[in-house]
Amino acid sequence: MKRVSFIIAPIICFVLLFSKNSYSEIISPTNFTVKYVCHNANKTDEFLRIDFFNDNDINEIYYSSSVAKKELKLTISKKELKYAEVMFPNSKAVYKLSFEGETVKCTNPDKSVQIFNQIMENQIGDVKSAIDTLQINKKIHYLSPSSLGAFSKAVLNEDAPCVNDPVIKNNGFLISCANGKVIELNNVNKSETEVTEYKFLKSFKSINCALFSEMHYEGYSLLLIDYNDGATYNVCSDLIFSPDMSGFVTNSCGIFYFAFTNKMEYWTITNGKIKLAWEKTIEKEWGPDVVRWINNDEIIIKQCSPQTSEGTEKYVKMKIK
Repeated sequence: MKRVSFIIAPIICFVLLFSKNSYSEIISPTNFTVKYVCHNANKTDEFLRIDFFNDNDINEIYYSSSVAKKELKLTISKKELKYAEVMFPNSKAVYKLSFEGETVKCTNPDKSVQIFNQIMENQIGDVKSAIDTLQINKKIHYLSPSSLGAFSKAVLNEDAPCVNDPVIKNNGFLISCANGKVIELNNVNKSETEVTEYKFLKSFKSINCALFSEMHYEGYSLLLIDYNDGATYNVCSDLIFSPDMSGFVTNSCGIFYFAFTNKMEYWTITNGKIKLAWEKTIEKEWGPDVVRWINNDEIIIKQCSPQTSEGTEKYVKMKIK
């Protein structure tokens, strides 16, 4: 059995956070914070590795860091995780943490060394500071940290195109709707700054709608037109359908260009008719770059920000309803 020195062993404390909210439908995630204190602030070769696993023993989140700072903190939601394995600096021992209800249990290969301090707290403020949130229609949606691996496995559901698509005209499009209504999209090219150009992007059989772009001198918009009655909706991206086709999300990252809005929308589909359930302008230092569905109730968001570079992207999960 390996021995771990008290002198070099880092201090790791797990803080379980949970809260009560005024909205009964909110499910607050239980979180823990890994706090590692480096005994030698000048050390650059200390290495911390944490692997998180779900119920299927799939590695959902992988975190590692060469610890040069005196203190490192990592907060993550354990709501859908089963256990974690921690390998800390200056030791080859692996500590397995199992998550059972509101407790974290540590299986230590060296029973004589106790370096885990479990603290139960009820701190609403700590949860708000640890997990990013969006308030949508008076409801708090929690954004739990996720990973590239989880994003890669997320659902990208494509809809089949409609059989009858719009008739192309020389100066735009002519759309004959099922109720007899005719929609005309006419291009305008009066001057360099007074210009409008329409482009047909795709159609969606499940909702009998078509998506068009409307290009202007400085910017553009997207129009979703219903082939049944000619109803026209402004959306902020291509439609990202849920696995059961009961709704879709649209997103726009407006961090880098003023003409783009920084927002997300959630639309429901009932008997082939669409309805905007909610839209949220995100007034934060990040934008929703790409959105995918994890299941029918949860999405995963690839975030973009001025600090983001290739390989440093962040991912978060959010309940959609």
